[in-house]
Amino acid sequence: AVRLVKGAYWDTETVEARARGWPEPVYTHKGETDAAFERLAQQLHLHHGTLRAAFASHNLRSLAAAVVDGRRLGIPDNGYELQLLYGMAEPVHEAVRRAGFRLRVYTPMGELVPGMAYLVRRLLENTSNESFVRHHFAEGEPLEHLLVAPDAELADELEDELE
Repeated sequence: AVRLVKGAYWDTETVEARARGWPEPVYTHKGETDAAFERLAQQLHLHHGTLRAAFASHNLRSLAAAVVDGRRLGIPDNGYELQLLYGMAEPVHEAVRRAGFRLRVYTPMGELVPGMAYLVRRLLENTSNESFVRHHFAEGEPLEHLLVAPDAELADELEDELE
């Protein structure tokens, strides 16, 4: 099985790279990350006969893109797995279950100190300006805006930076 996931260590990796004088090892624009996730999801689906793919994200656009690509290639909805974290975006969990997809829900467990570090990363992720969970569930942003293709979103981000 191959698990495709994004976002969890962005802050940590960026801070460490800067502290050591290394180039940033991650995309610096959310649109780039989302587009890369979709490209890699397509690649995993293209190798469906030799691997079992799992797509982990709370971003509905990313999950929907993986589903659409799978269907386009004739892969049954239970031919791969969607993965979400326990306690985050519960309405997404319910929607995925009701739609009949194979769903794995991850539950964090383990030692206290690493667990606290994990919790802090989740808090940073969910309060980030780029967080799908925050934008939709806390701020009520419409799904039409949140489901914009990453390439279009990236173009808007880059255009804003050029101004």
